[in-house]
Amino acid sequence: MKQYILCILFCLMAPLYLHATEYISLKSAIDSALAHNMEIKNQELLKDYYQRLKGGSLTLPQAGFTFEAGQINSAYTDTKLSISQTIQFPTVYTHQKNLLKDEWDASIIGIALTKKQIKKAVTQMYYHILILKEKERLFLYSDSMYSVFSNKAKMRFQKGESNIIEKNSAEAERGKITLQLHAIHNDIELHVLRFQLLLHTQTIYTPEQQSLYDFPSIFKDTTEFQNHPLLKLYQANIQKAQTNVSLEKAKFLPELSIGISNQSIQGIGADNVSYPASQRFNAISVGIGIPHIFGAQSSIIEASETQIKIAEHQLLSEQEKLYHDIQSSFATYQTDSISLEFLQKHQLPLIPEIKNAAEKQYASGEIDFFQWVLLQNQAITIQNNYLDMLNELHSIVSHIQYILAQ
Repeated sequence: MKQYILCILFCLMAPLYLHATEYISLKSAIDSALAHNMEIKNQELLKDYYQRLKGGSLTLPQAGFTFEAGQINSAYTDTKLSISQTIQFPTVYTHQKNLLKDEWDASIIGIALTKKQIKKAVTQMYYHILILKEKERLFLYSDSMYSVFSNKAKMRFQKGESNIIEKNSAEAERGKITLQLHAIHNDIELHVLRFQLLLHTQTIYTPEQQSLYDFPSIFKDTTEFQNHPLLKLYQANIQKAQTNVSLEKAKFLPELSIGISNQSIQGIGADNVSYPASQRFNAISVGIGIPHIFGAQSSIIEASETQIKIAEHQLLSEQEKLYHDIQSSFATYQTDSISLEFLQKHQLPLIPEIKNAAEKQYASGEIDFFQWVLLQNQAITIQNNYLDMLNELHSIVSHIQYILAQ
C-alpha cells in the first residue's frame, strides 16, 4: 500500500523536478531581478546619454569663410578673405542646457519607477509560488487519504460489505483530487518559469520556505503616495515642458554675428597714397538679427504651452488614480486581515475535529460514504480558502508598498 502511494506521488511530482532548482530568498530574488533587468540597463544608458549630452548644450553653427577675387574696389584685381560666426543670444544656450538637465532628471526618476515595479512583481510572484506549494501539500495529503479510502472501498465491495456505488464514488473522488493536484503542479511549473524570467537568469530558482503569516506593518498615511516616482515623472514632464517654452521664447531674441575680413585695395587711396596688391587692409563687422515675431515661432510657442497643460492634466489624473488606489487598497487590506483572522481563530481549529469525527462516525456506521466525503471536502475547502486569502493579502501588501514610499 505504501509503495503504491509513493509511486503515485513520484509520478505526480516528477514534472516539477525534471530540472535542478535552487532555493533563493526574497531579497536575493529582488537583487537579481534589478541587476539583470534589460529595461533598467537601457534606462541607465539613457541617463548616461543625457549626462553626456548636457555638455553639448552650447551648439554653434558652422563658421563662414569666403574668398573674393576681382574688381572689388576699382579696375584693379583685388582679393578679399572673410570669416564670420553667428551665435544665438546667450539666453538660448542657457535654456538648452536646462532642458537637457530636465531630461537627465527624468531619466533618473524613470529608473526609480522601474525598480519599484520590478520589486512589486518579484514579491507577488515569490509569495504566490509559496502559496501554490502549500496547496500542493494540501492536495497531496488529500490524494493519499482518498487513495487509502478507495482501496478500502474496493475491499469492502469484494467482501460484499458495500455496493458498487460506494466503490465507484470513492474512485471518482480520488480522481477529482488527482486532477486538482495535476493542475497545481502545472501552475507551479508555469509560475517558476515566470519567476525565472523576472530574475533574468539561466538558473531555475524557487522561493525558499519561509513564514507566510508575517506581514510588514502598514500605516495609513494617504499623503505618502505623493512621493511616488510615477508622480515625480509627470512633474518632471511639466518642468521639461515649461523649460521648452522658455527656450522657444528665447529664440525671439536676436542672433548675433561677428566677422573679420582682410583685403587688398590697389591704387590711390583716400590719403592720396598709391597702394600695391601686397598691402592688406583689415576690417571687423558686427551684426544683429531681426526676429519675425509674427512668424512660425509664435505657433511653436503656443503649441509648447499646450504641452504644459497636457502634462499638468496627466499629473492631476494620476494623482487622483493613486489616491483612490491607496484608499481602496487599505480598505481591502483591512477586510482581508479581518477575514484571515476569523479563519485562523474559528475555521482552522475545526479541521482536526471535522476529520476525526468523520472517521469515527463512518467507522461506527453513523454516517455513510457520501456524508464522509462531504465532511472531508469541507475541511479541504476551509484550508484552500485560507491559502487563497493569504495569497490575496500578500498581493495587496506588496501593492501598498509599491504605492507608498517604502
